[in-house]
Amino acid sequence: RNLKEAGFTKKDLGVYILMGSSYIDMEKTMDDIIFINSLGAKAVIASIPLSPGPWTTRYLLKIK
Repeated sequence: RNLKEAGFTKKDLGVYILMGSSYIDMEKTMDDIIFINSLGAKAVIASIPLSPGPWTTRYLLKIK
């Protein structure tokens, strides 16, 4: 509601979807993209770095 009152439209909205890790199911991701598009928003694909490091390790441990 706040974004609408500020003048944003559905086409101005983007929803990020993470890709690039083995635990992310491609079929579920496609379902997510279709759902986001059905709402009139843009699906934006973002990749998770594949190289291990402190940031990726902490992130992956938090979401599992």
